[in-house]
Amino acid sequence: MGFSPRGGESSLNEKSLKTWAEAHATKGNATKGNKGNEFLELRVPGGEQYLKPGQAWGDVDALAVQREMIRRTIREHLDKEKRLRPQGIKVLSLFFIDVVDKYRQYDADGNAVKGDCARIFEEEYRRAAKLPEYNTLFQDVDLTRAAEEVHNG
Repeated sequence: MGFSPRGGESSLNEKSLKTWAEAHATKGNATKGNKGNEFLELRVPGGEQYLKPGQAWGDVDALAVQREMIRRTIREHLDKEKRLRPQGIKVLSLFFIDVVDKYRQYDADGNAVKGDCARIFEEEYRRAAKLPEYNTLFQDVDLTRAAEEVHNG
């Protein structure tokens, strides 16, 4: 795995995940070309589990995983911005979301309503903006509105 958001050593969590993944090898799509019947064979202590797309084995909270991915992307973005802004380079980070409703929904009157990903983005952006390491990026920014505006175009 070797991924490190700060460029240093991998965290214990990442090393543990790598060790677990190596010990529990997986097979990919065992039913290629058979749309709707795809599955993943997960070898676990005591046998195998067969998972369909979207299923999880164990205690996995999909929203918690999405939150962590959004949090890391925001912090990596801000780290790059600290490095590149002085050179006049604008940083752009993208999120690819599988279902639009996770980002934005519309109520009965056609008004936009934030989905889980938009809400999580704003929470994590506000949290990151308060960290001392990013003070220089937010000196002249109204943090009560910045999170909404930054991902709204």
